[in-house]
Amino acid sequence: MDYSIIEKYKSEIMKDLAELVSIPSVASEEEDGCPFGKEAARALDYILERAKELGFSVKNIGNAAGYAEMGEGEDYAAVLTHVDVVPAGDGWDTDPFTLTVRDGRLLGRGVADDKGAAVVALWCMKALADAGVVGKRRFRCVFGCGEEVGMGDMETFFAAEPLPSMAFTPDSAYPVCNREKGILHFSMSVPNDSEAVKSISAGTAVNCVAEKAQAELECSEKEIADIMEFVKERGCQFDLSMNCNRYVVGVYGKSAHAMEPESGVNAASALICALAEKLDGAGSFIKKAAKTVAADYDGIGMGIDCSDEPSGKLTFNLGNIREKDGKTVFGMDVRYPVTKLGSDIVAILEKTAADNGFELCVESDVAPIYMPEDDKLIRALCDCYEEITGEKAELYSTGGGTYARSLGGRGVAFGMEFPDSPPTLLHQANEGFGEDDMMRHAKICLAAMHRLFTMDD
Repeated sequence: MDYSIIEKYKSEIMKDLAELVSIPSVASEEEDGCPFGKEAARALDYILERAKELGFSVKNIGNAAGYAEMGEGEDYAAVLTHVDVVPAGDGWDTDPFTLTVRDGRLLGRGVADDKGAAVVALWCMKALADAGVVGKRRFRCVFGCGEEVGMGDMETFFAAEPLPSMAFTPDSAYPVCNREKGILHFSMSVPNDSEAVKSISAGTAVNCVAEKAQAELECSEKEIADIMEFVKERGCQFDLSMNCNRYVVGVYGKSAHAMEPESGVNAASALICALAEKLDGAGSFIKKAAKTVAADYDGIGMGIDCSDEPSGKLTFNLGNIREKDGKTVFGMDVRYPVTKLGSDIVAILEKTAADNGFELCVESDVAPIYMPEDDKLIRALCDCYEEITGEKAELYSTGGGTYARSLGGRGVAFGMEFPDSPPTLLHQANEGFGEDDMMRHAKICLAAMHRLFTMDD
């Protein structure tokens, strides 16, 4: 099959991507039968309706996920993508919910993570159907609504539908990812015992480096000056205002994906450490937070730093701070090595929490995945990559979390960012993807879908 035929669908791909990006499908709390919010459900409705218009059978599973299907057979292969996105955040040069093409680059929230991949997958299936390809099984494009908030959408989906016999998710990078670190989300809460810190808040999602932080303080003018100088040295910007004779300090860093927190500038960590260092009366809760939750990106302060040869170091991210029921709550994200156990990490966190007077709440622990190099699926995907690019397909490890974790050892992440791509700025302002790279990915995606659709058991 000539996989370059996907090029003739480029205008339709771009049109559908623009429509999908325009839906601000940030996953939210359940509302009116939509487990991940109305906007995420609206994005799912849009792409399923487009699939139906293109002639495919579709099914919506409880507004959590859905699929478009072609072919016949007892089993099915699949490509899994998601239509929910992280919050836009600040610092954009364009409207994050308007697809903008600038200097050959597609800009907009979700372009790279993961709406571009969702639209491409749908049109690759259309290309297979138009070419009259007959498969040895059914093929599904599966679309989820809650990938960015723990992947509960796939729990719902696979409670209602069988697992595919083989699958991939283009929600990472090329060539082939056969190792994904474990993902642990948790919070630690503690009463505010400070005379000077009247309130503190920061960040949004725990899987993003906190780009904003704010505190309301009762302190001297000199202390404020010292705090501002401290956060500036940490690479942050700041502003200052007054509220009823109290200083309101705003600190601004740089967001990044929690799998690589060192690539961002954590405003929450900078503010906590500044208060602990420069503010008399900061309170023990701030000082303890500075030594633990705000200390570093590799978990040393929490006592959980570790690494292994297949996947590298553990990463640690302070994602948000909020106040609830009279306590300050620190929300955190950990990506731990593939040979480690989440239960062992939690046991250490329990001790750290107890030693510092924090209350620990483990919100989710998604185990790592590690698929052998000689697996039939791995070899097939490597062949597709090499055929289209002419380059050797190396296997790699990621700290990112993808739908591959929900596939029971039957799938991996494959695409769509290339080794030579400019940074996509996932979970950051100005998220984008090269227009030419999008179509290069489309050729590889079509090749992979064709291979999984037609290959022997």
